[in-house]
Amino acid sequence: MFFLTVGAVRGGLTGFLLGVTVTGAGCYYYLLEEYKKSNNVLVLDLLSLTETVQNLEKHFKSLEAKK
Repeated sequence: MFFLTVGAVRGGLTGFLLGVTVTGAGCYYYLLEEYKKSNNVLVLDLLSLTETVQNLEKHFKSLEAKK
C-alpha cells in the first residue's frame, strides 16, 4: 500500500488550487476582452445602421417634396 505524507498531499492540493485559480483568472480576462471587442463591433454596426436609416429618411423626404 502506498502512503503519502501530509506535506505531499498539502503541496499537491496547493499546486492544484493555484493552477486552477491562475487558469480561471486568465480565462476570465480573455473572455472579458472578447466581450468588449464584440460589444464595440455591435455598437459600431448600430451606429452605421442609424446613419443609413437617417439617410433613407432624408431621401424619402426629398422624393415626397418633389411630388
